[in-house]
Amino acid sequence: MSTAALGPPPTSKGSWRTAAEQWPLGICAIAAVVGILLADRLVIQGHLTWVGIAPCLFAVALMAGIAAGRVPPGNRRTWVLALAAGCGWAGLHAHTIQPLWFHPVRAQLQPHEEVRAEAEVEIAWPDRRGSQRAQITVPSREIRRLDPNETLPGGGLMLRLPGAHVPEEAGWYEVRGVLRRPQPMANPGAMDPDVRALRAGVVAEMSVDEIRPLESSLAARLQGALRRWAERSRWAVRDRLALGVSDQPEAQAVVAAVALGASDQTDAEVQEAFRRSGTLHVFAVSGLHVGLVSFILWSLLRWTGCGRRSLVLLVLPLVLAYAFITGWRPSAARAGLMLALIFAAILTGRQNSLLNSLGAAALLLLVGDTEQLFQPGFQLSFVVLLAIALLAPRFQEAFRPWTELDAFLPPALANRTQRMGRTIRRFIAGLFCVSTAAWLGSLPLMLWHFQTFTPSALLANGPLVPMAFVCLLMVCLSLGLSLLHLTSLQILANKAACGMATAMVATAGWFADAPGGSLHLSGQKSEMHPGPWQWQAFALGSGAECHLLRVGDHYWLLDAADAGGWQGTVSPAIRQWGLNHVDGLILSHGDAAHAGGARLALPSLTPQGLYFPGHEPWPLDSRNTTLQRLLRDAADAGGLHPLWRGDAIELGRLNPRQVARAEVLYPGPDDRHSVADDRGLVLRLDFGGVRILWVADAGFITETTLVERGEDLRSDVLIRGAHESDFHGTERFLKAVSAQVIITTDVPESPELRLPARVERFAADTQTLLLRQPTDGAISLYPTDSGELGVETHRPPQRWIFPLQKRGTQGP
Repeated sequence: MSTAALGPPPTSKGSWRTAAEQWPLGICAIAAVVGILLADRLVIQGHLTWVGIAPCLFAVALMAGIAAGRVPPGNRRTWVLALAAGCGWAGLHAHTIQPLWFHPVRAQLQPHEEVRAEAEVEIAWPDRRGSQRAQITVPSREIRRLDPNETLPGGGLMLRLPGAHVPEEAGWYEVRGVLRRPQPMANPGAMDPDVRALRAGVVAEMSVDEIRPLESSLAARLQGALRRWAERSRWAVRDRLALGVSDQPEAQAVVAAVALGASDQTDAEVQEAFRRSGTLHVFAVSGLHVGLVSFILWSLLRWTGCGRRSLVLLVLPLVLAYAFITGWRPSAARAGLMLALIFAAILTGRQNSLLNSLGAAALLLLVGDTEQLFQPGFQLSFVVLLAIALLAPRFQEAFRPWTELDAFLPPALANRTQRMGRTIRRFIAGLFCVSTAAWLGSLPLMLWHFQTFTPSALLANGPLVPMAFVCLLMVCLSLGLSLLHLTSLQILANKAACGMATAMVATAGWFADAPGGSLHLSGQKSEMHPGPWQWQAFALGSGAECHLLRVGDHYWLLDAADAGGWQGTVSPAIRQWGLNHVDGLILSHGDAAHAGGARLALPSLTPQGLYFPGHEPWPLDSRNTTLQRLLRDAADAGGLHPLWRGDAIELGRLNPRQVARAEVLYPGPDDRHSVADDRGLVLRLDFGGVRILWVADAGFITETTLVERGEDLRSDVLIRGAHESDFHGTERFLKAVSAQVIITTDVPESPELRLPARVERFAADTQTLLLRQPTDGAISLYPTDSGELGVETHRPPQRWIFPLQKRGTQGP
């Protein structure tokens, strides 16, 4: 892998002068980035409007003109252009964000206010996947509040469409529904949804209950036709790649993900292995894949004897079509633009420079949307390529003594073995140099955005990038053979692609599981409450549940959410707190909403023990249930602990004389029920005077059994879910608990997960604090300095203090 095309970095004393002469577009791009950052800060903080920035830009330009007389003539033009770029892109960004951040809709709506409204929107890319609910970001002409009747300027809207209202054709539509600002952040570790929406050009979101077509413009029809062509092409390619490998669904899904970005059928554990090994860019379509496909096509078409210009005219449309078929992801679009600039240099006969091409691509992309600068993907793409351009040649130079032939051996006298050895050494050194430079470039951004340090990526990219190349080569061969109707050879190519995909998964898993291969590094632990213990209940949808408990320096997970909840909510918080290990994982029962994320938690947090109800796994359950698979995985590492009534778990020391304990109240050996919710764990946790009763999805059977057995259920906090098929939240049980705080699942749009009205009435009658999830966001429980119970919600931020209850002898 040669780095000669990158151009040598400046090494003389006048390095900045050399940079200005060789890479003027790179210097201009850096100036544009600085201008955007300054304008963003000034406008958002209200110090300047975009109109007020204009005089400042004029003053800067005037100073630049005066300073130009002091700059050497060879660099004068570059530095003047750089200052002009900084001023121009600053003004463009200010002009873009001011009407967005200070839009009248945002000014009128409070964070939790909902109003009825209608709008005329253009849906250019309809979602026709048949999902129950789709989310589409669209522009609108105007927004009309219905009560009071008021017309507001248009802006970007995030539409939440039920399956029955998802349009099948592009065009203009009138939509009506509930309008609100993006909801505040529900959990720690996530980006503020309001800020994220604004960065995407969205001023509000609307839950649509009515939609009516208005008109269909020529542009909308053309976009719709392109979308349908891309979808049909993507499915046709998937069908061809599946020929002859239907018996390898997992490998086939990985091939589709690597080649087309179709990761919807790929197991979450496979994606997690690539993420923890720092090689997710190999798994999903990115700029790397666009570059590899262009190289493959270029190499194959060279055999036809085409010249360089002919190759450019053939390869570029094919690569852009590939990027479009895979969904025109931002990373693929950036790589396509970069490739177009490099090919343009070939067509015009100009010397290519990666730094100049990077600068030109950045300037063009930021003209279209300056907000891209704040996206992690944009930052990673350009910073990694910049690191490769600057560092890889230096690393390559250090390897030169090893990669070249013996200095005393004339190249003409080298035999075939020596020349082949030199080629192999050059390839290995080039791959290692580029991989190391890319890793060093991405490291600061990975720590900043994801609090993740992946030393394994330094070595994992070495074998995985060539594997991805071979996999894509087999895909290209398969499609070419398909066009020639050579079915037998096509099947062989598909089998080779699946074999390589299987090897990629095994390699990524090996590097991900290597000791110290992936670490969470963050200073956010200091933001946790400093007391002897803290309970963090995450806000998750669809009845999923996960809690993080800290006792001193010991950490415990109680349930692990579903796979989506773990990846999207729990894992970011875990990374933000810098946790790499938990003492144990306690599963209430085998429901996928409670245990689905456990197989992702095990390799990343390596719990010493897995605790689960004694009746699990249920004898009639399939061997492929979530819990069955999890227990098989955990059995290899040992530490399986089935729990029965009367068992106790020591959670850690509160002080030298006091231990926090969790006592199992349910199930007993005779509590055998066919429904998993009815044989789930019930734990009473004692933290030196504060009691928490965790009942998960217990229903009528469990609640009645606990009360009739005379268990001491009195607790300060009751944490409950929702039994999806039975009566739950009985008044008799709630009275026996007598909690000061009830934390409960409540999903109003789901009849099975909706909070029973009797629980609301009980809380109102007894003046019990009732907190709903996910509505109130994540909830923290902790002891205050005075020994009382502190309760905090994340959305909106609120705090309550409760005195500890005095408990006498349990009554009948």
